[in-house]
Amino acid sequence: MLYHLSESNHEGEVFIPRVPLSTAYALNGEIVEDVDSKRVCFSTTISGAYRAIQFNSGKWLELYVHVPYRKNIKFYRPTEDEVYDCKFTNEVWVRRKVKMKCIGKIRAKYDYNICSRQFRPNVKIKWIEKYTEIR
Repeated sequence: MLYHLSESNHEGEVFIPRVPLSTAYALNGEIVEDVDSKRVCFSTTISGAYRAIQFNSGKWLELYVHVPYRKNIKFYRPTEDEVYDCKFTNEVWVRRKVKMKCIGKIRAKYDYNICSRQFRPNVKIKWIEKYTEIR
C-alpha cells in the first residue's frame, strides 16, 4: 500500500508528477535531494509519510490519508543519493499521473518519550475517521 498525507482532502484529484517545492539541504547548504526528477511522493507506511513532511513537532497534527485509486500501481524506490532520508521515510515515487483516494483522517505526532535519540522518532497515529476500507 502507498500512502500520501495532506492537510487537505484530495479525494478524486489527479496528481501530476512534479519536482517538490521544498528541497532538503544539508547543514553545509548542499542539496541532498533530487531536484530534477518529476514525481508524486508516497510512502509505504503512514508513519513514513509523516516523517517525510513533519520534522520537529511534538504536537498532534490532523492529516488526511490518501492512497492511489488504482491497485498495483508501479512505483520507483529512490536511492539515498536521490532522497537522503528514504530509509526513514520509506519514500517511493510514482512517475505518472495518479488519482487520489482519501481513506480517512488521522492525528499524528512524534513520540519523543520512546525514541528521543533517534534521527526520526516513532510516530503515534490515531484514526479520527475512516472513509473506506483499506485495500
